[in-house]
Amino acid sequence: MNPEEINRESLNKLNIKTLALNKDKFGVLTFDESFPLLEKIQKLFIELDELDYKGNLSQSEINQVDQYLEQFLNHLRQLASFDLATGFNRDVHDGFENNIRGFYDEVFRNLRNILVYLRQETASKSQDVKELQKQQKAAVQAEKEYKTLADKLKQQLNVLEKREQEVETKHGEIAVKLLGEHFAKETNNYSKEAGNWFKTRKTFYTALLIIVSVHYAIYMLSRLGILPLSLDRFYTIEYGVLALSVITMLWYGLRFTTQNFNITSNLESINRHRKNVAQTLEDFLATNPDPETRTQMIKQGTEAMFKHFPSGYVNKNPQGENHPIYEVINNFLKPGGN
Repeated sequence: MNPEEINRESLNKLNIKTLALNKDKFGVLTFDESFPLLEKIQKLFIELDELDYKGNLSQSEINQVDQYLEQFLNHLRQLASFDLATGFNRDVHDGFENNIRGFYDEVFRNLRNILVYLRQETASKSQDVKELQKQQKAAVQAEKEYKTLADKLKQQLNVLEKREQEVETKHGEIAVKLLGEHFAKETNNYSKEAGNWFKTRKTFYTALLIIVSVHYAIYMLSRLGILPLSLDRFYTIEYGVLALSVITMLWYGLRFTTQNFNITSNLESINRHRKNVAQTLEDFLATNPDPETRTQMIKQGTEAMFKHFPSGYVNKNPQGENHPIYEVINNFLKPGGN
């Protein structure tokens, strides 16, 4: 210990045994005789401070106590400075122990009456010694009862918190089960709706394919002379406009049904994903009894359930996916279009 660290403020916490019996510094020359005397002097000054000697003694007596206290601190600082590496030897050891014995006798001879007086003064301030002892026992008993009550309250609080967590977890389990049923129902609905749109799209596609194929066949057969038909008379402007109108309507219907098929298929995929997460989470909750773990699983499962993921049916900007024919028709129908 550093000698500078030894002062009035650190006296209460100072471990004199460690300081006096340090074999690393003193070897075999430890201060076994001085150690108990130093501890008694330390307790004396601690008790004087607790009895408020500065508030109950005359100035001359206060000066006397302070003088002995400063001498005691100097002895401790000297003890802390001893070291075999810096010239400490048997003569220094014996001289220090002789000084401590003399200092011990002097301190207790001159301060014993002051200590007795302060103890009596402290005792007289209470009603009597028995009442003080009674109050001390009552305080100890009250402290024990308070500690017991605090432990019981803590246990009850832990039970309530555990029950609250279990209730919250149970609510989460019910919510997961209801969500799983809801998403399963929505998945079936969107699956049926997507199937209907797919059938409608197939109808438009088939009609468009038939019309284009028939006109292509008529054109090729007429050019090859197999079909006796004059193309100039057959493909008139009026017929071309009519055919283009029909193809345009079929194309628009095909595109409209395709978009709705993609939208409903996307919704079906999302709800199927949510249903699978909810059902998986429900199975995990059924096999894990720990409330805290179940709460974390519900939290993570909920995040995974509603997290956005690409299904492949709908792009980020579906409105920008205009087909060439759609653009031609759209431009043609614009006011002022050429």
